[in-house]
Amino acid sequence: MKYYVVKTENFGSPRKEYKRTKCLDYYSRDKSVCWQFSKQGAQKIADRSNAALAPYWRDKIHFSIEPVE
Repeated sequence: MKYYVVKTENFGSPRKEYKRTKCLDYYSRDKSVCWQFSKQGAQKIADRSNAALAPYWRDKIHFSIEPVE
């Protein structure tokens, strides 16, 4: 099974974006152009991205994974 890396931003109204490329931090709202990761790979990227956020942004931006349907 494959997974998307999801970035959720909470600035007023919540917005979901999906990681578009494997290596660069480009995000898109369109799932059809986004990279599909293994569960382990997606979870590592989400954990690393959450840990790299500055303390001020941690309550406004969150990274997680979502299964491909």
